[in-house]
Amino acid sequence: MSPFRCQPFEDRRRPPYVHSLLSRLHIHCRNSSFGCSQILSYGQLEHHENIECKYLTQRCSECEKLVLVSNFDEHQQVPGLCVPSPIKCTICQNCIEKSLFREHFHECCQKRITELIQRASPQTLQTITNSQPMQPKYYSIIRTTTTNGKITNKFKRS
Repeated sequence: MSPFRCQPFEDRRRPPYVHSLLSRLHIHCRNSSFGCSQILSYGQLEHHENIECKYLTQRCSECEKLVLVSNFDEHQQVPGLCVPSPIKCTICQNCIEKSLFREHFHECCQKRITELIQRASPQTLQTITNSQPMQPKYYSIIRTTTTNGKITNKFKRS
């Protein structure tokens, strides 16, 4: 069953009048912007666009552009042709270059956790750490270290 609780897709035969209407359509190939000038009947279109067309395209997973299959290797290998799309950080909302995103996201998470801990009340921290009840106290960062791109904070009760 579909996660959206839809009924399973069932490919049914079209009524004859729908088939007749569709067979009269002549449609430009979807690759016309890449140079294909073919105009085909509805019945020929899918086969042409997916198999026969000299202008078959493929979407690049790095930059999200449609690229001619015949130029795809060149697109990925020649510097400047494929510029990876930036990724939007869900924490700070900034767009980050794909190659730097993993490190950025880790640092952004650490920073956000630190901010939340600093703003949290002692009762909240007590609940989170599940330790013995304590009098209201405040925490401050006494040391921040970075090892292999990993940020670690040491806290001290004030």
